[in-house]
Amino acid sequence: MARSSTSFGKGRSGNPGGRKALPDDVKEAFAAACPQAVATLVALLDSKSEPIRMRAAEIIVNRHLGPPAAPTAAPVVEDARRRLVIDDVDAA
Repeated sequence: MARSSTSFGKGRSGNPGGRKALPDDVKEAFAAACPQAVATLVALLDSKSEPIRMRAAEIIVNRHLGPPAAPTAAPVVEDARRRLVIDDVDAA
């Protein structure tokens, strides 16, 4: 199938200037709100809802340590199947 005349060629960006920077007043407003946002996340650690507690903890840890690295390879399913078959044979 032929490429559309509007598509970008190899190595050409559709946004060569990149994303526009946030205005200084917006950055300042976000910076001023950060202490309250962090306090809210910390308060949510005491929530009665486990999903809320877990999400708050995840956000705090990811901001502090960075998100976990993506796995480099998918686990081998064949080994798990063999292990289950062996376990079934052993149980019989």
